[in-house]
Amino acid sequence: MGVIFLLCVIGYVAFAIVFVRSVWKREERRVRRWLAVAFFILLSTWDALCRKSTNGRMHNHMLNRYLLTSLILILPAISLADEYILIMSKENRVCQEMLLLYNEDLSKYRDIQYGKHEEYVRWEKRIAYIDYKGVKEKEYMLMSIFDINNDGKDEVIIKWTGSLRGYSVDSLHIFAKKDLELFANEFNVNILRRQIGNIGIDEPFKNHLYYLTEMPSQLVSVMGKKNEMNYTVGPLLSLNPFKFNGKYYIEMRDDTDNPKGTKFLIVFQYVDSKKLKDICYYHKSVDCKRE
Repeated sequence: MGVIFLLCVIGYVAFAIVFVRSVWKREERRVRRWLAVAFFILLSTWDALCRKSTNGRMHNHMLNRYLLTSLILILPAISLADEYILIMSKENRVCQEMLLLYNEDLSKYRDIQYGKHEEYVRWEKRIAYIDYKGVKEKEYMLMSIFDINNDGKDEVIIKWTGSLRGYSVDSLHIFAKKDLELFANEFNVNILRRQIGNIGIDEPFKNHLYYLTEMPSQLVSVMGKKNEMNYTVGPLLSLNPFKFNGKYYIEMRDDTDNPKGTKFLIVFQYVDSKKLKDICYYHKSVDCKRE
């Protein structure tokens, strides 16, 4: 009895772990709360798995309990999904093609798999350093060469993933092609001052926020007064350039934690140091029911 009892407990725990791991990559807190409730109910009655009937055989409800566990743990994964919805488009072909890419990745992997798609720019790692009171502190950055403003001339692009309140935030720093030699070896971060433009720091960004001017404004009440304000994304922004139909675009994903579970993803083109051209707006809806 003791051995069977122990095997039942081990089998149940192993069984539960397999199914939890199958959905644990989901980011939605509602799904995790669902799992927590399921385990609270099921684990509190785990002894039902190992009770014996009067003739010494396991009750049939042991199998039923396994089936119930499977149903509760798998149901969120098969009935709910995340997806991006296209809410603004100025170039329908690129917006629709990227929408398909995003939602296929969300369906298969729960996140966008940048390394699996040839559209996205490839980066080379570079080592920078900050000279702080005579001590060199290393910073790892990424470098690529491509025509970010689509003017027929390549630029050197440095991608810096910094930290804001302990969270990652991206910025792109743009240099003329002739400055490529500056990044051949380790370089001082102060070299970034020689940039001819950036994305994520200076205008049109304000305090790491980007205003969605191509969307209708929202009416917000501030101290009893109603004001119209644009929707914003940020401050935790992920920047990923890609090439489509011979042109370069920048995808900006909002990784800021939102209690409502809704996030935006923007596709734009870089025009110059103070101007971006918004092309696509996507809205991420979580736990959408599949029809």
